[in-house]
Amino acid sequence: MHEQELDQALTQIRNEPLPRCPTVVETNVLRRIRQEKEAQSPVWLAWPASILSAPAALAAVIALFAIVSAVITATSATAYASHNERQIAATRALDFDFVKQTELVKFER
Repeated sequence: MHEQELDQALTQIRNEPLPRCPTVVETNVLRRIRQEKEAQSPVWLAWPASILSAPAALAAVIALFAIVSAVITATSATAYASHNERQIAATRALDFDFVKQTELVKFER
């Protein structure tokens, strides 16, 4: 008997419409959802605009780029020259100059 009453009570509760959510709670929930979406939006897109809006920061970035480019160029040129010098020294040390000769055997008349 108690099971039938319990089943009827549960069925009655299940069939009743849900009460309306208070507008204050609904507003708070929607605000929180909006804030979460804004917090999750990509922030990395904002930094180019912030750099372009500050002339001093833009000048610093350009100067840094120029300095790094000059250092890399100078280092590359020095390494290339050093490599050529070592190659020439190794060729002389191993006496590969005989390959440059056009005549290996000289015939004199």
